[in-house]
Amino acid sequence: MKKQLIALIFTALIIFTLFGCNQTEGERHTSELPVLKIGCDEYEPYNFTDESGRRVGADASIAKEACRRMGYKPEFISIKWDEKDVLLENGTIDCIWNCYSMNDREDKYLWAGPYILSNEAVIVLDASNYHTLKDLDGKNFAIQITTKPEQVLLSSEISPNPKKVYCFLEIEDALVALQQGYVEAVAGHKHSLISYSNSLYGKFRIIDEPLLKSKIGVAFSLAADKKLVDKLNGVLLEMNEDGTVAKYLKEYGIDSTYALKEGK
Repeated sequence: MKKQLIALIFTALIIFTLFGCNQTEGERHTSELPVLKIGCDEYEPYNFTDESGRRVGADASIAKEACRRMGYKPEFISIKWDEKDVLLENGTIDCIWNCYSMNDREDKYLWAGPYILSNEAVIVLDASNYHTLKDLDGKNFAIQITTKPEQVLLSSEISPNPKKVYCFLEIEDALVALQQGYVEAVAGHKHSLISYSNSLYGKFRIIDEPLLKSKIGVAFSLAADKKLVDKLNGVLLEMNEDGTVAKYLKEYGIDSTYALKEGK
């Protein structure tokens, strides 16, 4: 009986030791992966922090899967959006990955993408009489600072031609300004406007006309490793072709048609 007990203990120790070694090897492998430092702010439904503190969203999911396929470990770094370029240049982050429009920025960064599309849109109070962009000529707008709508609205080439454009650090604050009647409209990425407005009291409506159709990419410094950027670009193309990008968009309530079919 004593010998049997010793044999059982010995067998259990072997199993525990082997299992423990496998866990250690797995943890060691993960820790040895090169890190991709991803700069992002809170921007639902693309990239945001859930109640448990995890980075989630369509972009976050795409980034995690892309890094897995590349053999990298993603590190999401929360940034102030207006500081993104400084942080990119000083190496605090490796890339900007947060539903970032490539339009008219093609020469400013090294890009992986585009990998999805997005409509820059305008949202108004549902009870308002504004139904077209032209209706908003001479009205006050709110936007998140240093985003594409800021550039578009400050251009006099197209409607709407706003009276004033108020810049906020966060898109939620811009929407609160609309809710409180301080501005007549807010411009931003369509699905983000929908997501944040749903959490506010009152009814809102997206103007049917898009302000701009954006190509979304991952922005790296011009001094970045071009091989890394090209590798990520290839992986994003692969993820579009196999339906992974469309799957993550749909998971977060974004129309899957915004994925680039076959990378086009």
